[in-house]
Parts: sequence; structure tokens; C-alpha cells
Amino acid sequence: CAARGIEVTSDRHMLAARIQQHVFAQAKAPGKAKLVHGRMEVKEHRAFLSELGRRPVKVFCNNFNCVFGERSKKTFQKYTLDDYLAGLFSYMAPGSKLATLHELT
Repeated sequence: CAARGIEVTSDRHMLAARIQQHVFAQAKAPGKAKLVHGRMEVKEHRAFLSELGRRPVKVFCNNFNCVFGERSKKTFQKYTLDDYLAGLFSYMAPGSKLATLHELT
């Protein structure tokens, strides 16, 4: 199964890419994975993350300790990252699954 990931901070994105390279080098039959550096709420990442309803997907979100809640808002931003994540989930095909480390607020 293909995996996709997005990370907003450049150091964490670089770390994820290095981990991916190491894991794939050790795997007997590595799958496909694409990692991007950017913001989840940017419109051009919507299709990348949700498949826009083409097929069910499984999503894992590290929103531990409410980091996608109120404190994730930027100045003049109306919605939290939890809100964007819920919106992305609504674009996903029926049968998709969303696992989070903290409830969506």
C-alpha cells in the first residue's frame, strides 16, 4: 500500500525522509511512500492527503497533546488543524479510517 506524509517543520521532514530511506533499505519488499514538506491546510495538499474519495485510505495523525487544537491556529486563521483534518476526512472514500493520538476538538 502506498503511504503519504506531510510535515510542516523542515527538520522533522528531513528526519522522516532519512527514516524512510533507512527502513526501505532494510525492507525485503518496500512499498511506496511520498513525503512532502508543507502545511496540511493548504488547498493543493487536499488531493495528496485524501485521494479525493477515489479509494478508501488509512490515516494516522500525530496530534498528541492537542497540538492540532486551538494552539495550532495562526494569526487571522479561523480553523484549527483538527478542523482541517476533519474536513480532509470528509473528502475520503467511504471505508477510510482515521486514527489520532488525541480526540479532534
